[in-house]
Amino acid sequence: MAQPDALVLGVNGQDGSYLAESLLARGWTVHGIGRQAQSRWIGQTPGYSYQALDLNDTDAFSALLS
Repeated sequence: MAQPDALVLGVNGQDGSYLAESLLARGWTVHGIGRQAQSRWIGQTPGYSYQALDLNDTDAFSALLS
């Protein structure tokens, strides 16, 4: 069975980081989005990727989702 994927917006915040960690512990693949240049709370972890992105940049967000 394939691992489910999750997109967590605001992964560098308190709620987003807890959600991402919980999903990773359950075997999900997590794609984290945050404004900072790098992930604040979750380091290089199998199943986790991070993308720095300002959600006000709708063109960049649309491209990411494509």
